[in-house]
Amino acid sequence: MHRRSRGKRGFFLRRIERNRNEVIFWGVTFVAACGALLVATAAVSREPSFAIRSVEVRGAEVVPAESIEAAVREAFGGSYAGIIEKGNRIFYPRQGVIAAARSVSERIAFAAVSVEKHVLEISVSERAPRGRWCGRAVQAGGADEPPCYLFDASGYLFAEAGSEAPSPKIFGPLVNDERALIGGSIAPRVLAVLNGLEERLLFAGIPLASLLALPEDDFLLVTESGVKILFTGKIKLEAFLASLYAALKTDNLKERLDAGMIEYIDFRFDDKVFYK
Repeated sequence: MHRRSRGKRGFFLRRIERNRNEVIFWGVTFVAACGALLVATAAVSREPSFAIRSVEVRGAEVVPAESIEAAVREAFGGSYAGIIEKGNRIFYPRQGVIAAARSVSERIAFAAVSVEKHVLEISVSERAPRGRWCGRAVQAGGADEPPCYLFDASGYLFAEAGSEAPSPKIFGPLVNDERALIGGSIAPRVLAVLNGLEERLLFAGIPLASLLALPEDDFLLVTESGVKILFTGKIKLEAFLASLYAALKTDNLKERLDAGMIEYIDFRFDDKVFYK
């Protein structure tokens, strides 16, 4: 009985030893395979036939192409852990290159990358200015709150506006007033009023110069001739426009407006229009 117990223990010890040897064997094999793969990958990454030798920037109009190229080259420069080179068309950091291109300027809305032979091509799309945001309110004396900022069709502020920036000028709140101005967005209700009015005002022969959001959901628009038009945002824009079109047909108001004889028109009161 005692001998049988010792025999079983010896069997289990031999089995454990055999399993341990198998684990060591496969572990060493796995490490060796990984090492061989790493060496092969490193060799491929240094192969001249796969190297990226030049960068072409397409679509840049305002943002300097040289700045984009420099940022992109920095993104695929160097290596991964000092072993695998980044500057080749197989292992280059695609998302890192795109992020680097977009980081050059908030004006860049989109970037895409492709590699053809030894050339890395980065294509960018710049934001088109929709107008300029000039502050949350008009300063005393009518001066703009400097500086103004360009915004795109989505209301996104992406760059300081120059002296010849496009109209209209917008005064009103941002979505998040605590963040930096560049990278902020115009409040959706203000942008909705702008989008709903501008083309229809132009159709009526009243080019829009600026739009100001007032307290209590009121708005003030200023035409290019300097006429101020007040209206409330508590009613639908279609109702305001219908009242405006009707008013322009009475008392030769349109002709007087074009001649600069009207200072302001106020549509904030139900079924009544006041002008001076």
